Amino acid sequence: MKIELSKQFKEGRLNTPFFKDIQAMSDEEKKLIFDFMQSIEQGKRLRGKNKPSWIDDNLNDIPNTEVYQQNEIWHYHCGPYNEGSSYSPMSGLKMNLDGETSGPVIHYQKISDEHIVIIAFSPQHEPFPREWDTPNPIIDRTE
Repeated sequence: MKIELSKQFKEGRLNTPFFKDIQAMSDEEKKLIFDFMQSIEQGKRLRGKNKPSWIDDNLNDIPNTEVYQQNEIWHYHCGPYNEGSSYSPMSGLKMNLDGETSGPVIHYQKISDEHIVIIAFSPQHEPFPREWDTPNPIIDRTE
């Protein structure tokens, strides 16, 4: 699996309650990114919820998220996990609606089943940011 960090995510200075770039992240937040990348590279099972960002938990399309679908934007709940979350690990980056949930999430673009680009980190997950919300690095950073 090829995993990249988008240039804007690596070099940007975004620091809001809902989006942070690497340069604004705490060591604990950076560790969440590193652990995610390392787990994928080592083929470990992932415990967090993982899903396309254009559908809800009932697999219905979310209004005004067409750009997410066109660009294959997904998000992964990377921990620390909420109490009461169910433990249902998955292999690879398949959809896992039963995975554990967390405040922090990693937003990534699925280029193929063997290639992703991490485009954003949300320290506090606000479900389904709209395409026109500003700033919205999920939209601004797609290839």
